[in-house]
Amino acid sequence: TLKEFLKIQYPEQNPWQAIAWNLNEFGDEAFYREVPHLPAHTGLDPGASTAVMFDTTHKGAVIIFNNTQPTSFAPLLNGMKILAGMANIRK
Repeated sequence: TLKEFLKIQYPEQNPWQAIAWNLNEFGDEAFYREVPHLPAHTGLDPGASTAVMFDTTHKGAVIIFNNTQPTSFAPLLNGMKILAGMANIRK
């Protein structure tokens, strides 16, 4: 089920989109030079933002809840980079 859930559904239309998960959620090439294209999902609501990314190979995940609505996801991306780096140290 997990394999099917993460499978790219229509690669000819969108090479990054699985079911609810996107492997290019942030669309930030500088970010993806440091962190691989992993399943991720973001969300915004008035006064809040969220981001989640997980790595099935290393069985780790990062979830960020933010109590402000950012003008960009740059702070969340930086947090993801830091946490992903910490996960690599703990292997």
